[in-house]
Amino acid sequence: AFEALGIKFYFFKYNNNSALYLTETCGQSPRSNERIVGGYQAKVGELPWQVSLQRNGYHFCGGSIISPSIVITAAHCVRRFQKRRNVYTQNGRCAILSENYTWLKLFSSIVATIRRHKDFGKNGLMNDIALLKLVEPFDFNKSEGYVAPICLPNPKDVLEGSIVTSGWGRTRERGKTSQELMAVSVPLGSDLFCTYQYSRLITLSSIYNWNSMFCAGALLGGRGSCKGDSGGPATQTKKGITVLVGLVSFGRGCARIANAGVYTKVSHYIDWIQENSEDLLAQ
Repeated sequence: AFEALGIKFYFFKYNNNSALYLTETCGQSPRSNERIVGGYQAKVGELPWQVSLQRNGYHFCGGSIISPSIVITAAHCVRRFQKRRNVYTQNGRCAILSENYTWLKLFSSIVATIRRHKDFGKNGLMNDIALLKLVEPFDFNKSEGYVAPICLPNPKDVLEGSIVTSGWGRTRERGKTSQELMAVSVPLGSDLFCTYQYSRLITLSSIYNWNSMFCAGALLGGRGSCKGDSGGPATQTKKGITVLVGLVSFGRGCARIANAGVYTKVSHYIDWIQENSEDLLAQ
């Protein structure tokens, strides 16, 4: 793990045989034995890194815990907020244990400082990433498995296959936000397809940048992220360990046919995450 100023970041590393191993505990769901739109209701403790960003008690975006004091989300989620505003992060654990879906556990903290990428907004939705420093750190040991960090990716990893995205966003395009934490698996799309899908015909350019973004979505639609899921995690799991590969960024509608959603590629921003987390904790 990389450690500085009291914060630990959790990464995958490789030994000489290129076998995957961990330096610290992250990306695990200790309270779940099993592993949106068209998705399923997450089990209690299945996604302990998932947080709900709330203002005045209302959910507006998702985020992920990467250390006791740092939550990562999309920059567009917090573009209107300044430091020390009344923005809340809430690790809501929806209880699936009773028919009325009562809250089983609730852990919350107020955001002390928001750090958006300095280049966000200069060129479309590129650099759609932000860090939130919490007033009171999460206590992983005392949370009984309901709060845990997610692993950050190895920048050398190649994305392939599918991702799982989760959140309390709308379960259909014109619907309401979900009262339960939902998750869905969607296949990754090709960079060529997404470049074309988000191209500007007049300037012959695209708002999609395959160095810092990736896209995912079912070809026939019906599965994907929607409004309210922004900033939330896109993950991949290998050998029981879950890695944060993306942040929900933007798309056209919700899970439409032949329309993939776009995600901020976390591996592209590992250096930025480290440097800015150090700076936030030094304040």
